[in-house]
Amino acid sequence: MKIKNILLTVFTLIISCSCSSIDSDTTISKSEKHEYLIQLLKEKNINGIAVAVFTNDRLIWKESLGKSTYNKPINDSTMFGICSMTKNITALAIMMAVQDSLV
Repeated sequence: MKIKNILLTVFTLIISCSCSSIDSDTTISKSEKHEYLIQLLKEKNINGIAVAVFTNDRLIWKESLGKSTYNKPINDSTMFGICSMTKNITALAIMMAVQDSLV
């Protein structure tokens, strides 16, 4: 259940960031995103997190906070195991294939 809450929160952050206009006044500032992630780490008792928001052609925002399972700081090069996420990736690939009438 903890992982589902984390993923839901991260996806909510990604969606809210990507749905707002990058150049408008409603864009969430970097400091607000940073504070949100710090609050998320504390509330959900998460050791660390890495988030990236991007469009088709450019990176909008990225941030890494905290430490990995091995007590090492998380950065741009930190490798994460995808564990059960492969099921979701496979399901997405199948849905995209069905949408394109390949299956």
